[in-house]
This record gives sequence, C-alpha cells and structure tokens, in this order.
Amino acid sequence: MALPSSISAWPAPVDIRTSRRLEGRWQLAKLPSEAAITRNWPFYAFGLLLVVAAIAFLMPLGGTFRLAQLMGFLFRGLSTFMFMILGLLI
Repeated sequence: MALPSSISAWPAPVDIRTSRRLEGRWQLAKLPSEAAITRNWPFYAFGLLLVVAAIAFLMPLGGTFRLAQLMGFLFRGLSTFMFMILGLLI
C-alpha cells in the first residue's frame, strides 16, 4: 500500500531555529531538559517496574471468589456510609 504524496514515510527535518525556540520554551516553563531526562530515566523505569510488580503481587493466584466478596463488602459499606451522610444532609 503506497502512501499518499502528501504523507512522507520519514519525519521532516527539524529546523535548528525551531529546536532552539522549543528549548527556550521548555526552559521558561521550567520543564526538565534532555540532560535531566537522560540522567533520571533509570529511576523512572525502576519505579514503573516496581508499580507493575506491586500490581502483579496483589493479583490473586487462585480463584477470585473471596476477592469478589471482599470488594462487594467494601462497596456496600462505602455506599451505605455515603447514603447515611446524604440522609443527614437532606
């Protein structure tokens, strides 16, 4: 399937002036620079792995019947509490 003539398969080259303007905007907005991102990416990746590991650890290995019962109990308790508060306000 060929691309239409108006769509290029490769991204357009970036003009140096445009790049400098973007860097200036990022500095004015106090956004992290490229050096800060490249310096901190291992910490971001490790944090993401920790979050995924925590979610995987909390997932049940066997049946989910007890988990569903617990979630239903928590939801019923929360909704009862909210309706009680609304009943007092109205």
